[in-house]
Amino acid sequence: MKLAAFSVLAVVAGFAVATASIFGIRFIVERFTDIGTIQWHSSPPYTWGGLTTNLLGLAISVATGGFVAARIANRSSVWHAVAVGICCMATHELPREIYPIWFSVLSSIAVLPASVLGGWVAALTNKAVM
Repeated sequence: MKLAAFSVLAVVAGFAVATASIFGIRFIVERFTDIGTIQWHSSPPYTWGGLTTNLLGLAISVATGGFVAARIANRSSVWHAVAVGICCMATHELPREIYPIWFSVLSSIAVLPASVLGGWVAALTNKAVM
């Protein structure tokens, strides 16, 4: 397989893992706890625990996606992870009208460092394996 196609495959796989884990974490949190539940009848409709859970879940998911992309690519690990972070940032969806502006900005900014962290960890583990 050509290197460019392999790189695209790595980024797509990392993005798929990040997206699936974002939805998985949100499902588990909303299903089994009331932390992330949006309370439409109260003002504000979010809780601090819900904001923290969303931010941590997003960072963990994107870092995992960056890690997967970097491990699959097996070269330029951090750059493949950055590509996953950019894809996640471009498709990052939160119902922005119910969250405060600062939270939307913070969660958008947190995506790139999280993906770089995943790529960096993959690069470190890749060197340790070889």
